[in-house]
Amino acid sequence: MRLFETINDVEKPSITSKDSNSPAHNELTATDDSIFSFKDLQLKVNDKLQIQLASVAKKSYNPTGIAYYSTRLIGYYQNYGLMVSEPRSAKINEYPLFESDELFIFYFNGQTLFKFASYVEKIITLPFKYLHLSFPKHISGKQIRKSKRIGVNIEVTVNNNPSPAIITDISTTGAKIETNQEIGSFNAAVDLAFEISLHGYSTKLQLKGNVQSFNISHENAQNPLCYGIKFTSLQHNQKLLLQNLIYQKLINELY
Repeated sequence: MRLFETINDVEKPSITSKDSNSPAHNELTATDDSIFSFKDLQLKVNDKLQIQLASVAKKSYNPTGIAYYSTRLIGYYQNYGLMVSEPRSAKINEYPLFESDELFIFYFNGQTLFKFASYVEKIITLPFKYLHLSFPKHISGKQIRKSKRIGVNIEVTVNNNPSPAIITDISTTGAKIETNQEIGSFNAAVDLAFEISLHGYSTKLQLKGNVQSFNISHENAQNPLCYGIKFTSLQHNQKLLLQNLIYQKLINELY
């Protein structure tokens, strides 16, 4: 047995899935839960994982209020255990982790959102802090189809104009903005400034984009002008933040 497995060692997924599909939001759809093997995850060292404390998740009736921890895979020993970096969260002091805690762990590989349960077997503090987790026995997953676009309600400033505008859905490539002021004609350049909340932390984003579509909504009297914006010159860290926002939303909506 080896501590790490490489991509070349990973078998192609053998998935047992149900036939029915259930929509998550607009262009984002997900299949019902399927059963996966650990190799199907194709986990690599430094891959990012999201953690929920099971005792908190089971009691919460509001998924968006559940504390999430962000961690990265250090390594694993097949059938024995996982090693992950020290989990980070704005609520780590409110919901600390202890040995024997049950955790729900999520991993998104770009196509499938995986979930499995694990237990904190040991918290190591030296030479650096990391966790030993039990090896997953059962892994479920939902395959995400089409564009990973999520519904949001985020206030945004467009071209430094103080007039109210709302981002109503967003992806890593663009967003839909509803407003009562004209933004620009087709392909017009726009500057966007808004804040997103990730794991309890607020992060400011300043993005550039072009107007790609326009229509008038007769159902929204307050902000009837609807613009489709395509992001341009997106920096790597900005794309990562958007991916994390989508990842967090997927967990809330699909589980």
